[in-house]
Amino acid sequence: MRSTIGRMQTSGREEESVTGESVKTCEIIRSPPPLLACRELGKKITGFVAGFAMLATGGIVATAAAAEPQSNETPQTATVVKTVDEFKKAIAAQSNLITVDGDFELDDMVVLPQQSDITVGGKGTIQFGTTGGIKVPDDASLIIDSDKLVWDGGNGGGTEAAAHAVPMIWSQGKLKLKAGIIQNFTGGNPSVNDAYLSLTGINAVYIDGTGDGQSEFIMDGGSIEKNTTAGTNYGGGGVKLAGDKAVMTMNGGKISGNHATRNDTSDGIFGGGVMLFNGGTFTMNDGEITNNVAGSMDFQQDALGGGVAAIGMGSKAHVVLNGGFISGNKALSAIGGHGGGVMVHTEATFEAQGGSISNNETTGMGGGLYVDGLATDGVSNNKFYNTVITGNTATNLGGGLWICPTGRGSLSVTKGAAIYDNSAPNDSDSSASTAAGDDFVAHPRKGDAKYPVTLASRMLGGGKATWYQDGGLLPNLTNDDGSYSRPNPQANAEVPRYDAENPGEAVVLENDEQARALKNVTTGGAKALANKLGKVVISGNKAKVGGGVATNSMISFGGDDEGEDIDYSLTVTKQWDDAIAEADRKDVSIDLKIGNNLIDSAKLSANNEWTATFDHLPAPDGYDANGTPYLSDKDGEHLKFQIVESSSGYEVEYGAWTHDADKHTLTTSLINKLPVNASLTVQGLKTVDGEKPDSTDFKFKLVPGNDATKQAITDGSIVLPDSAVDGSVMYTGNDSEGKFAFDAITFTKPGSYQFLVTEPADMVPDGYVGDAAVYTVGVTVDDSMQASIAYLTKQVGKVITQLTGENMVIRFDNTTSTTPPTPTPTPQDATLTVKKVIEGCDKNGSFDVTTSVPYAGVNDTVSLGDGDSKDYTIHFQDPNGAFAYTVQEADPGNGYQVSVSDGTSTVDGTAFSGSIKPGQHVTVTVTNKGEDCPVPPEPTPDPDPEPEPEPKPEPEPEPTPTPEPKPVPVPNTGNKPKPELSKTGVAIAGVAGAVVLLLIAGIALTVVRQRRNQ
Repeated sequence: MRSTIGRMQTSGREEESVTGESVKTCEIIRSPPPLLACRELGKKITGFVAGFAMLATGGIVATAAAAEPQSNETPQTATVVKTVDEFKKAIAAQSNLITVDGDFELDDMVVLPQQSDITVGGKGTIQFGTTGGIKVPDDASLIIDSDKLVWDGGNGGGTEAAAHAVPMIWSQGKLKLKAGIIQNFTGGNPSVNDAYLSLTGINAVYIDGTGDGQSEFIMDGGSIEKNTTAGTNYGGGGVKLAGDKAVMTMNGGKISGNHATRNDTSDGIFGGGVMLFNGGTFTMNDGEITNNVAGSMDFQQDALGGGVAAIGMGSKAHVVLNGGFISGNKALSAIGGHGGGVMVHTEATFEAQGGSISNNETTGMGGGLYVDGLATDGVSNNKFYNTVITGNTATNLGGGLWICPTGRGSLSVTKGAAIYDNSAPNDSDSSASTAAGDDFVAHPRKGDAKYPVTLASRMLGGGKATWYQDGGLLPNLTNDDGSYSRPNPQANAEVPRYDAENPGEAVVLENDEQARALKNVTTGGAKALANKLGKVVISGNKAKVGGGVATNSMISFGGDDEGEDIDYSLTVTKQWDDAIAEADRKDVSIDLKIGNNLIDSAKLSANNEWTATFDHLPAPDGYDANGTPYLSDKDGEHLKFQIVESSSGYEVEYGAWTHDADKHTLTTSLINKLPVNASLTVQGLKTVDGEKPDSTDFKFKLVPGNDATKQAITDGSIVLPDSAVDGSVMYTGNDSEGKFAFDAITFTKPGSYQFLVTEPADMVPDGYVGDAAVYTVGVTVDDSMQASIAYLTKQVGKVITQLTGENMVIRFDNTTSTTPPTPTPTPQDATLTVKKVIEGCDKNGSFDVTTSVPYAGVNDTVSLGDGDSKDYTIHFQDPNGAFAYTVQEADPGNGYQVSVSDGTSTVDGTAFSGSIKPGQHVTVTVTNKGEDCPVPPEPTPDPDPEPEPEPKPEPEPEPTPTPEPKPVPVPNTGNKPKPELSKTGVAIAGVAGAVVLLLIAGIALTVVRQRRNQ
């Protein structure tokens, strides 16, 4: 094999082991135009070096190996480390939880002890030197769990001079990334004696499945970003899996901004984000693989798999996509990059059950995916289920899907694909066809080999896919001896592109082996249904050929596990009620819908015995309790199958569904019966001078009362009696009992309708004065086709009265011109009072209350506090009338319970409805009950105030003393000396005043305290 993986140097010599089995693979053709070519190889590569020496640890510094083995049966508490030495010691001691607190550099390989189970968290940066790394043996476990901890390669993506000689993380055991950042690592040529590393180069994260035990990497979170490869590295800018026991499961996190490159052109480069080599399994359930790059625009070799690349060389590699996003990745090369998002090559399998592959790009084939997993016994190794391929672009051929001359493909309806609205646009400055096949291209088949292609005539979900020719292809390029060389990537300039005005004949591909360039023309409903079901979305990708997907092997969309068609057929049979005459049994059309999306239509007639069959339908995902089949969309909603008959003038009754899982068939039926319609007769009373009418004929008129009713008459939902003229129903007659009735109105559909009934003024007989009242009749027809009068109002002038109960009667009263009319008693006004009561501790504030009496013209909102009220005067024209009213309070907020009462009935809530008649005075009380006031504690008596000391009077200048006789001593009966009184009257008054003020202050203080305690 001369390219792609043609020569891999090991110890300066080229070795390969082979078997005699013939398989096909591809090579780069160096002569322009560059494009991957498909050819037969006589021998199959099963491995590069027979008897690879597995791991030899002589060149690895295993710091932890010097420590005595530790038992991990008893979990240890967290060990905080701030230096590299503390970090190494903690690993050697098998600390279950190591918490990094700070930054340090690791310059040698640290090997986890056997059977250790270590979690590393904390915050800071571990910076890895070019020979620094961590190795997890096959019976050990490492968990990285902190979004504040950075594992840094130290060179920001680096240069070759800074390339690392050992992986940053080398795992042969169990590795889990829950949170954290692995970044800025450049992998170069190895400095360790390891066969696989010597062959494939160094990576930031290396999952080594070449030993005896399974190496498992689970990524639940965190990020692996801005890493790269250099030297003679084969790729895996972020992660590399090697060997058939390497397993990676991605449940979250991000692999982003990594780059797979090499500094020589002896071979290709693979996997900007993730590479699987010689086996391994990568399962993506969620997370993101974004903005990774394999190769470069000036790289003179193959660049495959911008996001993910899988190469099986003797051991099969497996890629399973169940969810997540693969976006913005690129596979770039000066001579041919392939698989902008994903590349699966040689002995590898690919299966897509969910996820998004979008906005990826390559310079060669397969902007979203390039799948080349070799088929086994005619069974595809490249399987897609529930897939939507749309919005992709090819600059040359096949905007959606491109198949090589040695490729085969099958597209089923069940769990299949919708390929639509992709593009392969012509050059804007050329009038010739410079591209072909907006949605699909299959190159001319190679030689006499059988490479069939089948494209279903229905998309995912069952909507129609109609394929039309869209440009043409050129013959395959040949070698000098005339043998097949490679496909021609150019379009046939002489073959016109698809023209919607002149599309030509539709193309059907069933085991087709012709060269095809096609466009799918479908409907909006079919697209909408496919988008609901699509779990794998391939969109916005770009390539030279195969903008969405390219393959040169066998590819399948949908079907069973072997890719076999398991589509269903549906047979619908129409029956007729015996009451319908043969001559009245007209042809009818039926629609097949799935989840209200139109799938197909058919006509039932006597010529086909009232039976139609819909073929190539998706197999149901299940059946409801009534046996109705359904599909489950990507959100779990059941989209039911249904048959809908267009209007036939008869009632339709749909039959039960049956299914046969062995024969893949569905059946159902429908029967037409004479329609069951509703009818209603509008009646009224007529009086003259308050008495029963005489023998004179009177005329009354019924007309539609709103636009909806007029439209219902137009579309047949209402059928007026034959007596109707221009939409008006007239009654002319004389009934001795004063009764009249219009001819019956027929309703064919449920709904709400409205009519007006009047006595036309220009039709009142001579000698009579007519009644000017206008009655509005509301009619409701329910689903059981029962018609009834829902409401009745009477309008005289501008006054509208709602008629209820015994007064719900249409009544016209005429008077004779010779007899003075019997005076109609003037109805009394009514009063509606709305009152607010607030109960509880806090009676402050006010609440908005709305009072509505529609037919009296009242609609008022007022703010009422405790004890407030407002009166509304209600005017009546009809002494027998009544008006409905509603009193409603706005939301009072938390802490209040609201009840409304009219004195007779009470409603717990904010709204109350009732009715009021002339002369009544109705009071509606809106009560807000809040929290009760807390019970105050018993007041504590205040102690008597202590008297303030008497102020000492200022000494006054004493006059020159006049000698006085000494007083005669008086004995003190209290045995205590009495204080002497001041010598001046002013001083006495001041003391007395002070005492009075103190007494007053004490009384006031006591009063205040008592009021506050009340």
